[in-house]
Amino acid sequence: MGSGRDKKKKAQEKKAGPTAGKGAEKTERKTKANEVKKERRTDKKLAGDEDDIDALLEKFALEEKQLKSVEVINDCDPPSARVNASFVPYITQRGSEIIMYGGEFSDHTRDKVYVYKDIYRFNTDKQRWTQIISKG
Repeated sequence: MGSGRDKKKKAQEKKAGPTAGKGAEKTERKTKANEVKKERRTDKKLAGDEDDIDALLEKFALEEKQLKSVEVINDCDPPSARVNASFVPYITQRGSEIIMYGGEFSDHTRDKVYVYKDIYRFNTDKQRWTQIISKG
């Protein structure tokens, strides 16, 4: 009985073209929620039985995945003042960059030495800094 309306609605949608929805956002949100659920289930399995090898392997795989994650922050502020940092020139056909790792800063007012273990990349053509954050 009501199938005529549905056909008309589908024909109008087909004529108008695909509408931009929030499908990608929803998929990403659901994926994150499922990962959290999976992690919680693994934790519950481990709490109940320490001899469950599958649960232990799942937990180790999740921890390893988190350690391998890398975050890149483009157009960040320049790194703080430091000495003894390592610099490596990286020259390609697309442009040249300087990669900076670590360094240390001596605060004489507090008698402390701060040691850095961060990575920055400086694009010499664009004069911009990029920070690379890795947990592992």
